[in-house]
Amino acid sequence: MWLPDLRRPAAPRGAAGPRRKILVVNGHPDPRPERFCAALCAAYAAGADSVGWETRQLNLGGLAFCGAAPGDSGSAPSDLPKDLHDAVETVCWADGLAIVFPLWLDRPPAPLCRLFEHAASRPRRSRTARIVVTMEMPAFAHRSICRDENTSDVARSLSLRDVAADQPTFIGSVHMISPERRAHWLRTLHASGIRG
Repeated sequence: MWLPDLRRPAAPRGAAGPRRKILVVNGHPDPRPERFCAALCAAYAAGADSVGWETRQLNLGGLAFCGAAPGDSGSAPSDLPKDLHDAVETVCWADGLAIVFPLWLDRPPAPLCRLFEHAASRPRRSRTARIVVTMEMPAFAHRSICRDENTSDVARSLSLRDVAADQPTFIGSVHMISPERRAHWLRTLHASGIRG
């Protein structure tokens, strides 16, 4: 399987302007690193790191609130569980997001929606997002069913009202794709990370 060349030196950055703050969110509730979502996130983060972006990663599956029953939709920020509060603060820190998650019953996982619902309640500023969705069904079949509704539905599900999100990238048949296709997607995410 393809892996990014982490030994490549960072490209020189100009003195003008602050570094872009990139948050890579693994929205898979299963924290095991062998999940393809984890590899996609690592590839994006490696690309962003290689050109000097300020990069953080957030793995929802490793947080306690991910397994808790939702019950704090109206909670004030100070009343949130600590790990959820910290995750929201990390989302608010970023000016660029890469969000990778599996599609479950045509929706993002509930903990991911919960995270962005709370982040959307904070004071807003302009952000961009790259959304990558893995699924068991073929991507072309999903697109033919949903047509052009994918972007608005995903953004609405994640409460991304303050985010300029690209058209989501759908990776279908994720448990059946060949090593070559997996390598292709890892290269694609690495290149996206470089662009920020």
